[in-house]
Amino acid sequence: MRSNTRLVEVHLPEQFGVSRTPVREALKRLAAEQLLIADPLRGLVVYAPGPGEVEDVYRVREALDALAVRLAVVRITPEATMRLRLALQQMRASIERGDVDVTVNANLAFHNVIYEASGSATLSRLVSELSDLVRRSSSGAFSNPVRAKQVLAEHEEILHAIERHDIAAATAASSAHLRAAGRYVADEGRSAAWQLSG
Repeated sequence: MRSNTRLVEVHLPEQFGVSRTPVREALKRLAAEQLLIADPLRGLVVYAPGPGEVEDVYRVREALDALAVRLAVVRITPEATMRLRLALQQMRASIERGDVDVTVNANLAFHNVIYEASGSATLSRLVSELSDLVRRSSSGAFSNPVRAKQVLAEHEEILHAIERHDIAAATAASSAHLRAAGRYVADEGRSAAWQLSG
């Protein structure tokens, strides 16, 4: 669901074909996880992080992904390397078709293979806590064909470094990718805020 979408609790049970109790519990959980906020005028609204928060999340992701790549370079299996290649093939094909949802999922799959290959359950858990905001923000990036192709090229650079077992190059490529992603998403957020205020 898009940021700033207003949720009307009485309509949700009918929309999803469930009773009010599970909807109410789900909304409480989403509010506790700060994915929904209570707006005094609009009711429950899907949380829209500001550019500063987005930049902060991507700074943390940059550090976590750099660690994941460093660990993955020495631990990755041939099967995991093949899964990275397949994720990139799927991403390339979905970008050519203009299928944003499949592109987002292929992007997440690429990163998830690296987290799994790192062998660190703690790292995977920490990254998963940030995944909702990243998923929502990456949809906008992949709606832009130019940025989508840049992400694909950045991922290919990461993969090539992993295949060469080059820790320094893989870490540098991963950090450059996350910095570019964070800048793009933050700039988009600032642009949207400026348009709303204008």
